[in-house]
Amino acid sequence: MSSSRSISPRLAVLIVGLVLVLLGVIVWLYAGFSVSNLENALTKPGLAQEDYWRLEGSLKWWIDASLNLYYPLAAILIAVGASVFLFLLLVWRR
Repeated sequence: MSSSRSISPRLAVLIVGLVLVLLGVIVWLYAGFSVSNLENALTKPGLAQEDYWRLEGSLKWWIDASLNLYYPLAAILIAVGASVFLFLLLVWRR
């Protein structure tokens, strides 16, 4: 005999909300750590001028990408995930 286990719709929606919030936090932290690591790399003594320029250009790109792409994306993911949680709490009652 095979037993088929199905997940309840409420639990599935909860898992989707949790995944969205976690993805948003991961994107937010990844962008922040990338900028922080590049800032720290620029302060190392004995850095060659070409390496300094390369790191500085990379840092500028990461700051622009963070402000224009990663942080808004993270905020959207977190907001949608939080909306799913609110939907479960306020609307979906059995």
